[in-house]
Amino acid sequence: MSDLITLYDIPSQLPEQAWSPNVWKARFSLNLKGLKYKTVWVEFPDIEALYKQLSLEPTEPRVPKYTLPVIHDPSTNRAISNSVEIARYLDATYPATTLLFPPGSEALQGIEDRNAFESLQYIMLPITCVNLNPVSETYYRRTRETRYGKRLEELSPIGLQREEHWKRVQEAFGVVASLLEGKKFVLGDTISFADVTIASWVLWIKRSIGAQSQEWKDIEEWNGGRWSTYIAQFKEYEKVIV
Repeated sequence: MSDLITLYDIPSQLPEQAWSPNVWKARFSLNLKGLKYKTVWVEFPDIEALYKQLSLEPTEPRVPKYTLPVIHDPSTNRAISNSVEIARYLDATYPATTLLFPPGSEALQGIEDRNAFESLQYIMLPITCVNLNPVSETYYRRTRETRYGKRLEELSPIGLQREEHWKRVQEAFGVVASLLEGKKFVLGDTISFADVTIASWVLWIKRSIGAQSQEWKDIEEWNGGRWSTYIAQFKEYEKVIV
């Protein structure tokens, strides 16, 4: 049996395949800690079977809902889902590595703005769908259009509605930028899971809409150019290890 941790991720047609912000949280966590792992790609329709194979409970039992990331650690024979729980597990199991939850940092971890998150979802879901492999694209479109009651392309059409969505996202970025004022990271010079969360969302946008797109170039100018500088600090941790 391999002694490597396995990170389960959803493939795409993007370079290096990795795209999901939630899986990026787990990948950044592993890379920051310098832990040895491998990536196994799982298409959307196959995630439920993976959970059953690993004897994992659904992410949301009432629905039920099955999501990635998931890791399996052969050293403890544990399978863990949910990026936050994965990070906590890695801190507890490998305490000699970089701590993702340094003492006193818990209050800063839940920094996501729900309204901005919804606005970003409306923009990003259609883009993400197109980037997926055909088998996952079909599943993704069907489940998301059932959830929202409309075609994905109708969530944030070009025009005033899309501009309003970007405005809400920009406002939320401004709030996060205020947490980083005069600092490299949320806690100062110490990286934490709060930074992993921010970087994962920023990277999802950059990789999905393209670094050469006008929308990404606009984001690079927000908050005095904060975001291109911020994400550059994570470049060495963007490794997609297969």
